Amino acid sequence: MDEGETEDELVAAFKAAHADAKRLDAELAAARARRRDAGQKLHTRFGRGTSWLAHLIGVRPQAVDSLLKYHQRKKRET
Repeated sequence: MDEGETEDELVAAFKAAHADAKRLDAELAAARARRRDAGQKLHTRFGRGTSWLAHLIGVRPQAVDSLLKYHQRKKRET
């Protein structure tokens, strides 16, 4: 985008960016849910620990511990 843009073009770009952000937010939420579910299953069904899971996705074991505990927190809230 440059200085020669019209207001209508900028409004269109603004709306398009917002729509993209909404779509990406939804995709990210779905991906997080899939990651939590798969991680939980690997942990409970196959006995995989947080260090093993963390190594797979390049995060610290504490991060995996947090995402695994998400299910426990949700169960307490309902």
